[in-house]
Amino acid sequence: MTEYRKQPGDKLGFNWMMPSVIKKRAVRHVIFDSNFWKSFVHARLAVPTGDHGSLTLYGRVPGIHQLLAEHLTAEYRVKTSGRGRTVDEWKLKPEHHDNHWLVSWRWDAMKRDKTKSLH
Repeated sequence: MTEYRKQPGDKLGFNWMMPSVIKKRAVRHVIFDSNFWKSFVHARLAVPTGDHGSLTLYGRVPGIHQLLAEHLTAEYRVKTSGRGRTVDEWKLKPEHHDNHWLVSWRWDAMKRDKTKSLH
């Protein structure tokens, strides 16, 4: 994403881009680095509660967030190097089949940045 050269009409954000569809037979779409945004969500969950950038789950009942926790931990990261940089690549754990909420939170984090960048 960081190596992309902006073309006229493109909208670029933090690890996402929306290519221009003006004068093209194309549907407007967003391209984003899925692995980056999954790492972003996990990094926010690791920030201590109350600190800047923390992502906090509320409630006092043990197990109330069990399903969410299972989805958020359904993948594991593997450090991968190439082209002079190291990135996280996320892979689904063999024993887990449901990661929908991790995917949704990744998408929501990207949309939040996209919304800030468009205004």
